[in-house]
Amino acid sequence: MPYGFPSGQQLLQEAQSYETPDRLAGFINTPARAGAEAFFAALRGTLDQSIDAMLETLPPPVVEGGKGFIARFLLDREYDARTRGPKPHPDQKKLGYRWLPHLWNILDFRSLKDFRATPIQFVTYNYDRSLEHALFEAITVKFPGSTPDQCREAMDCIGPIHLHGQLGPLPELAGASGTVPYGGGGASGPTDKDCMIATQAIQIVHEPTPQSEPFIRARAAIAWADRIIFLGFGYSKTNVDRLLLKDCLRKEANVFLCVLGFTEAQQLQTLKPLFDGWNVTMGREEYDIVEFFRHNPHALL
Repeated sequence: MPYGFPSGQQLLQEAQSYETPDRLAGFINTPARAGAEAFFAALRGTLDQSIDAMLETLPPPVVEGGKGFIARFLLDREYDARTRGPKPHPDQKKLGYRWLPHLWNILDFRSLKDFRATPIQFVTYNYDRSLEHALFEAITVKFPGSTPDQCREAMDCIGPIHLHGQLGPLPELAGASGTVPYGGGGASGPTDKDCMIATQAIQIVHEPTPQSEPFIRARAAIAWADRIIFLGFGYSKTNVDRLLLKDCLRKEANVFLCVLGFTEAQQLQTLKPLFDGWNVTMGREEYDIVEFFRHNPHALL
């Protein structure tokens, strides 16, 4: 959120702000708009807290309409982030400080070889590509003599692994057809083709299974880890359960939970049981990611 992307609840509220099905369909503006009318009706009646949760029980045309909305909205936010550059977000104080520079400084590598050897892997449920875009840009700036292939190979070592798909692979990381540039390839944002590829590439919560390739890769990373750190996570029981932690996370591993916005009672009654059996360190309700790392430096050192 400090980088201008919405929470799941905010994304739902953005969709609900459209006043008519026609306006919603006009925003989607790809074949996925065929489900816009039913998607609009569902938005008016849902009590779910995210579009993904709402779509879980709805028929395919509505799901496609919802995915079409998500794809265009998040590609627009990627475009905003790309063109806005490093300027402070208007809600910086409200949303918390940006955490990637903090992580970058802690890793403290001096060469691309060091970066490739960094013992860290990223796993995400997010669709946007802001993490890999930021890291790729940073290593190309820090190591200007490196070739695109060398930077791409370095990124392959750390991920991120997108468990629910993404808005299409980035061309600088995939180098193949079917890619979507960060924020889209149009002069003023994503094209309809970008949005169609992104719509097909994302998966809402009920579509992937624990046996899908990204989940298998994620569990291999978790099994390798001495420490697993949850950041900016909503702790949906479904999302935690699909990681099959009891099958892959070693008992001697340490688990760190950033719990911004969760009261102490919620932490004890809702979150802690999800990680029963491991050594768990929790943040505090008011700690954003940077504050969490400042008070728990042993999570990364």
